[in-house]
Amino acid sequence: MPDPASKRASFRPTVNGLITGSVAALVLISLIAVIALQWTVSRRNTIELMDGLSGLFLEYLERAVHNHLQPALAQAESITRRIEDGSYELRDRERLRDLLTGALAATPQVATIRAWDENLSYLAVVQDREGKLTFTEGDDRGKPFATTTAPQMRHALGPAWGDLVARPPEVFVNLRWPVRQQGKYRGFMASGITVDELSRLTTDLSEYFDTTAFILHGREQVLAHPNMAITNGEFIIGDVLPSLHQVGDVVLAEIWNGKPLSGFEDAANNTRLVKVTLAGIDYVVISRQLTAYGQQPWIIGGWFTHERVSKELTRVKLAGAISILLLVVSIIGAILISRLVSRPVKRVAEGASLVGRLDLEKVGRLAPSRVKELNEQAEAFNTMLASLRSFETYVPRSLVRRLMRKGEHQEVASEARQLVVLFTDIAGFTSMSETMSAQEVAGLLNAHFALIGRCVEAESGTVDKFIGDALMAFWGAPDKQPDIANRACRAALAIRDVITADNHSRREAGHEPIRVRVGIHMGEVVVGNIGWPGRINYTIVGDTVNACQRLEALGKDLDAGDDVTLLISGEVVSGLSEPFAVEPIGAYAVKGKTAEIEVFRLLAQGHTDDVAGGSTPVR
Repeated sequence: MPDPASKRASFRPTVNGLITGSVAALVLISLIAVIALQWTVSRRNTIELMDGLSGLFLEYLERAVHNHLQPALAQAESITRRIEDGSYELRDRERLRDLLTGALAATPQVATIRAWDENLSYLAVVQDREGKLTFTEGDDRGKPFATTTAPQMRHALGPAWGDLVARPPEVFVNLRWPVRQQGKYRGFMASGITVDELSRLTTDLSEYFDTTAFILHGREQVLAHPNMAITNGEFIIGDVLPSLHQVGDVVLAEIWNGKPLSGFEDAANNTRLVKVTLAGIDYVVISRQLTAYGQQPWIIGGWFTHERVSKELTRVKLAGAISILLLVVSIIGAILISRLVSRPVKRVAEGASLVGRLDLEKVGRLAPSRVKELNEQAEAFNTMLASLRSFETYVPRSLVRRLMRKGEHQEVASEARQLVVLFTDIAGFTSMSETMSAQEVAGLLNAHFALIGRCVEAESGTVDKFIGDALMAFWGAPDKQPDIANRACRAALAIRDVITADNHSRREAGHEPIRVRVGIHMGEVVVGNIGWPGRINYTIVGDTVNACQRLEALGKDLDAGDDVTLLISGEVVSGLSEPFAVEPIGAYAVKGKTAEIEVFRLLAQGHTDDVAGGSTPVR
């Protein structure tokens, strides 16, 4: 991509000045200048258009892979949390069956879950394509997989992706994770996630982008391809995925023999673009490597004919010839045409500026133009705008805008900072969801998160992530806020109000009310960009986060029967600068911390009898 600094330094004549001034000066020189400029700019625009198309296509494909596998990670975290907080035991097979049954119901792409205790006795549940469940129990002592995996899991910190397993007609990705209770290793679990849906996704993206999408496992095996979406697994031979030469795609078979595409030698985002020539026809193959799903990297990409790019330059040649005739005929006509051109260009620039500030709601669709290139530009802009609006659901726009205000070209460095962290969780959600369909569960969670998320953002908090039925948020970053404790407590009270009002409506409609636990803690965390170049999150990590989650879980033991249980730590009470009514509960030891935490129940904002932040907490 062009360097922004060099673009600012380059000469940028206006369309009126370029066309009118060139014609007025000398027709011949202006003709040469216009043609050369058109060719250079169009070639540059073609390269940028290709780079943008490649990036958008690969982002779509990478997002599809992520969306297919991410629920399995969320499922693993949810199951682990239920076992770690003592709600379930690996050896209590009857209750464990209920837990795994509910987990599978919400994740149809997970075909099997197996749980081993520390003695390698296991309970396995298998879900077929029709959703039928089969349970088996056994003992894996002495068997290769369990005996080699168990020592790894004993020292593992969390879920990890394993190698692919092919069982015709399906292929599975292994997700494995350890299980601990009170810090002691109790066993491990593994789930098998089907990837057959990825071939159907490549078919949809191929049709949408007019290309042929694919996903490779390593350099030689094909994991997903439109040809594999209609074969019901016939390409899988034994335990082996098809090779590049077996899937029936002659262009894909030459991916590693292609030559780097001119102008894309320094492609960003780990993107590779090469040209493959077969039977006198040139093809462009774009690809990107993903390393998050096991030891063997995945390579996502697609290919299309080079004619889709070169025809733009052909049109430029034709436009140059026509422009010579028009410039010779009339300078006045050139002035009128330049004005006709400059207006839609200016509208594109204005729209692009709004897009750069993420003000998508202020950007209107560009009207069609009678000029072919400008009309194509308008259509491309409108297509880009529609794509960005489809993406904005997944982007925390408030956080991104605050980061942009912090410094457009500055990298967000990780740092230690004093923040307030808030966790919410739905009490008894597992049992509630067991009687609901996947669509009902998703609808309930979406409505619930919409209610409480608005409360957090109303107090300028950052919603960090959703973990199953839990929400995590924080205050104090990226903007420094002197009253972070006040903001978090006001948000928690607002959550209590909206949940109470929502439960009133649910009871009137004959539905079970939703009871929520909220924990708020303050302390030092590491905040900044965490992840890898292909997947970065602005998030927080540290002991304060863990302590806050444990404080929220403590609400299970301190539940007074209210719709919402609000617990805050002594550190939060000390940080309050406005009056809040609180009730001291006492000092409690939570898992993962040696020192006890002073726990208070948050009652209201303002004075009652005594108020925290002004005198003594309510007793």
